[in-house]
Amino acid sequence: NSVRLVVFEGFSRSPSYFFNEKVLCGLGKGIQHKNKLNELGKIEAVRAIKRFIALTKKMHLTALVGVATAAVRNALDGDDFVRLIKRETNLVLYVASGKEEAEFSANGVLLGWPEASGLVCDMGGGSLEIADLSEGIVGYCETSPLGGLTLVEYQGSYDELDDFIKKSVEQLCSGLQLPVPNLYLVGGSFRVFAKLDMALSNYPLKVLHEYKIEIEQAERTIKWIFENDISKLGQKVDSSIERLLLLPMAARVLIHLINILQPRKIFFSSYGLREGILFYQMPDRIKNLDPLIEACRYQEKSSARFPGFGQKLFDWLVPIFKDLTTYELRLYHAACLLHDTTWKAHPDYRAEMSFETVTRTNLGGINHEERIFLALALMSRYKSMHYSKNLKLPLRILGKSRAKEAIVLGRAMRLGAMLSGTSISNLKKCKLFIKDKALYLNLSKSGKDLVAETVERRLKALADGLNISYYLLIS
Repeated sequence: NSVRLVVFEGFSRSPSYFFNEKVLCGLGKGIQHKNKLNELGKIEAVRAIKRFIALTKKMHLTALVGVATAAVRNALDGDDFVRLIKRETNLVLYVASGKEEAEFSANGVLLGWPEASGLVCDMGGGSLEIADLSEGIVGYCETSPLGGLTLVEYQGSYDELDDFIKKSVEQLCSGLQLPVPNLYLVGGSFRVFAKLDMALSNYPLKVLHEYKIEIEQAERTIKWIFENDISKLGQKVDSSIERLLLLPMAARVLIHLINILQPRKIFFSSYGLREGILFYQMPDRIKNLDPLIEACRYQEKSSARFPGFGQKLFDWLVPIFKDLTTYELRLYHAACLLHDTTWKAHPDYRAEMSFETVTRTNLGGINHEERIFLALALMSRYKSMHYSKNLKLPLRILGKSRAKEAIVLGRAMRLGAMLSGTSISNLKKCKLFIKDKALYLNLSKSGKDLVAETVERRLKALADGLNISYYLLIS
């Protein structure tokens, strides 16, 4: 259905999108009747690829990979189209098999969820692929003709269509051990479904990646889709008419996936085949890195005043937070790496910008609760914040206790950054610790001049957040 150019910056564990553009050309439109690619779609596809090639000539790319999927794979003239693209653009298209497409999509999910377990379902214009994931390992992969364009062109009644979808999903999933724990949905039509669900739920965060819903919630949104026309859909979500027209078919497929697979949770992934191709090529030493921490390291390196200070700040403050799980430690680590990345903003807006940046930026390996925790901690790092029912967005996703933890972490980062002037050598002159239910800030004699009224105020704020007394020592 679409032709897309994605250019990734670097070959890191959490790559940034340098360029991302798509053209919905409908290459596979009508393919199930004629078994050939759409003529107008071919013209539009060639034009799009020519444009993309022209753009990349000025980007100094290290590699350019062309991959074709279901439409080209299934059409009788698919090979002719590959030769046409080679002749017109000098780009060699690799035609992925159905199982390869499923594996690529699963690898895309792993780019964001390193230890994902469940079933990846990637619905494109011409096919639906599934891939079984077990703790980060890709297993059973299969493909079916349940693509959005294919189903829109189905000739028959809705009852016959539903029967066709049901039988196709049963056959597609026949090699799986059921039920599956989680369902990871990939592809443009499922992303539109997520946008609609967010709108119907009045969800406060607009990041699609790792959006999670309950089964009952999915069924409610499916019902809403069936009861409303395209004009109503267009009022709820900002998507092209081409995407909206395919949404009812995605909803029909999702009904049967839910009924047959019986998943506990449904997740939406912004990462799919394109990201999977990149991840598939990564060496294991890169794949095994934490995508969240690597993304934050990159942000610090490119945006902070003193790259490297974030790690030292984490080492300095983490002793006062006892009994942190591995899950919590990585969030505290990520917050410290990001603590100074919005310093160029006007001081009056740094707190709000920190919050907006974390809740909207491209980060892998982090769910929505973790995003809000990081955002609130960074907001607290830049301005005095207190727990309040006015924190509607954080409280809706985080809850009261986690919101308080984030604010306290922010106060600790604020103390360390302000006390040292974000200087590693200054930070080494002071030690922060808890003893006998009291918070201590112990400065060496060479660091005694770092103390001022502001330091004591920040220290008191941190102690108040921990509900303990505090002492300032010089030794």
